[in-house]
Amino acid sequence: MKARFWVWFALVAGLAVFGCSDDDDNGSGPDDNNEPEGEGVWVDEEAGGGFYARLDATAYDAYAYLSLADGEVVTVNDPMNDNGWDLAFSRYNGKLNGGISGSAEVVGVDLDDIGHQHAMDYYALNEVPDVAEDEWEADAYDLMVGDNWYNYNPQTHEFSVNNNIFVLNDTDGNYAKFRFPTLEGGGMGNMGTITIEYVYNADGSNDLNGDPVSVELDGSDGEIYFSFSEGGEVEVADRMSSTAWDLYITGFDVYTNGGVSGPGDCAVYPMYQDEDDFEAVTMAPEGAPFFSDAVQSVFIGSVNETGSAWYEYNPQVHELVSKGHVYVIKATDDKHYKLEITNYYKEVDGEADAGWVTMRYAALD
Repeated sequence: MKARFWVWFALVAGLAVFGCSDDDDNGSGPDDNNEPEGEGVWVDEEAGGGFYARLDATAYDAYAYLSLADGEVVTVNDPMNDNGWDLAFSRYNGKLNGGISGSAEVVGVDLDDIGHQHAMDYYALNEVPDVAEDEWEADAYDLMVGDNWYNYNPQTHEFSVNNNIFVLNDTDGNYAKFRFPTLEGGGMGNMGTITIEYVYNADGSNDLNGDPVSVELDGSDGEIYFSFSEGGEVEVADRMSSTAWDLYITGFDVYTNGGVSGPGDCAVYPMYQDEDDFEAVTMAPEGAPFFSDAVQSVFIGSVNETGSAWYEYNPQVHELVSKGHVYVIKATDDKHYKLEITNYYKEVDGEADAGWVTMRYAALD
């Protein structure tokens, strides 16, 4: 089961432990042995030179940041240009200061992914493990449409459509179902001519029973911005500040205007997982998990693939439980740190409150 689908299931189940939390003081620093009341860093008394850190990641729309190098919870206003942080969490979503998330080139590896002998034994790992260059992970886009609309043949270098169906909630709060039925002249470095077929409902209801519209899109210049409400291509100067577009197609990847890809509220449901008949999709699925483009990191896998999420969802007790995987992070100070996420909850007013990500970590060199 895909990682974020499980979290959506937990949320709609009405979990009491996913409530809001009170603000707490930052607590003690790495030179104190006492565990702080709120977020903060404290000494791991079981291991010399090791620490625990707790992040107040209870907000859905903001990250809490940690500097492994400095041993501090830090305030970050411009994460893309601030090298003073190494990792951050917003609820269950984790990211590193590298790749699409930052400029510090921080990378990590889940030792379970590479079959390391200490993948589940944090205290047994005492030196930097042998990790191949291509096994280090930097943050990347997890696109909800992405490359899931076509097939690529590496032998012939040919692209062909797969007719996968998507349902999108656009920047105006209206629904559209769409697919890409044809791709002509597409090849390496040239997207050719793409046809999009869609039904768009501008009245805000989830009725998608109208007559489909087909529009040819010229991808020869490498970029296409498309708006369902406008019924065609639109001009966009800066996609990260514009809500005039719904789909951005470049390099055969389709971005949607929401999450990490744009300032809009676009979210997508992969309808092709349920239905392959375009005409049979007459309604936007009520209660289905619609996702915006997000970050795929060493902590969180892709919603479109089986990812290496740091947690499992326990449907019996309705909780996220850490898998206990050991990570190695190559941090901003060029040192390697071992790290394990130990808990997602903290007691607030006698109840378990979600989003308090606790981890232990220690330098390996």
